[in-house]
Amino acid sequence: MTDSISAERSLETNAVFTFWDEVKLLQDTYMKMWAMFMSWFTWFYNINLLALSWVLTSNSHDLRSQLVIPFVMLMEFCIAGGAIATVTMFVYRANVERRVGCASACWSSGATAP
Repeated sequence: MTDSISAERSLETNAVFTFWDEVKLLQDTYMKMWAMFMSWFTWFYNINLLALSWVLTSNSHDLRSQLVIPFVMLMEFCIAGGAIATVTMFVYRANVERRVGCASACWSSGATAP
C-alpha cells in the first residue's frame, strides 16, 4: 500500500515538473524568438533610415536620380522581409499558445502531454 502511494506521488511530481518544464521551455523560446524578431526589425528599420537620409542629403541631382531605384528596391525588400517575419512570429505565437493550452488541459486531466 505504501509503495503504491509513493509511486502515485512520484508520478504526480513528475507530471508537475514536466508541465512546468515544458511551459518554461516554451516561454524561453518565445522570448528568444521575440528578441530576434525585434533586433531584426530594428536593424532593417535603421538601414532604411540610413539609406533614405543618404539619398536625400546627397548634393548631386544625378546621384539622387541614380539612387532612387536601388533605394526603392532596398525598401521593398526590407518591407517584404518585415511582413514575412511578422507573419512568422504571429504563427509561432499562436502555436506556443496552443501548445501551452494543450499541456495545461493534459496536466489538469492527469494525462501526459503529447
